[in-house]
Amino acid sequence: MTKVTFLLSLVLTFCLAYNVQTRRKTELKDVTKILFYYYQGGISNNSSSYQVIFENGKWNDYRLKLHKSGLGTEISDSTRTFIKSIDQDKVSTLLNIVDKSDTSLNISLFKVNKDEIVFKLDSLYPEIQKSERKLLIKTLTTACGRRKALRESLRNFPMDDKSTFRIVLVTRFGSYSIIAKSFASLYEIPWDLEGAKSQDPRLGLFFHYIMDETKYENQEKIFLYDRMIREAYHDIFKTYLPVKRITNY
Repeated sequence: MTKVTFLLSLVLTFCLAYNVQTRRKTELKDVTKILFYYYQGGISNNSSSYQVIFENGKWNDYRLKLHKSGLGTEISDSTRTFIKSIDQDKVSTLLNIVDKSDTSLNISLFKVNKDEIVFKLDSLYPEIQKSERKLLIKTLTTACGRRKALRESLRNFPMDDKSTFRIVLVTRFGSYSIIAKSFASLYEIPWDLEGAKSQDPRLGLFFHYIMDETKYENQEKIFLYDRMIREAYHDIFKTYLPVKRITNY
């Protein structure tokens, strides 16, 4: 090792150690508010923003702004509107995800159920042959097969008109931004935690919970199963099943 290489290595080690030591764990008591911003991609100009704040012993969710346009109509509302009170455990979970900055794929967080996948296979694709169904079920009912299908299902599309989801944690010591740029990606994955790419579905679920989108969780689970079935089929037969329009969720 040359002297220059040694010095560069020493500086890098010092910087990493400094960052670890100065990174402050986000405590619930230090959070003053959490802001949520949504901007829809494409030709639409839809956007909205929300605020979660602790007041009167509760975490309360407010919509700050809403803008929608389309089909000859336009809605623009800047009235601060109360949506609902939020369980403190949900806020604590968000802080834990941010602090851990885990980039691994944890299949248990998606609550994938092999019996539900088989049910969706039969309801969405009743036309497939019995021999194909047998191989698909064999793949999707094994842990390894489900994990591979899940990983492939979470690919983000390389599109320019992606929607943007931004969460800003505001604390007594500063702010922390979490961003996702999504084009039909499940749970808006991946989420960028200031460099760490998180594949945690709870971030997308929490964001849409704040937006009061009550059908989102069930909708994403159906879309997830559909993609897993299609990816497993492609892996086995090297061709994709026809895309089905899913509206019943």
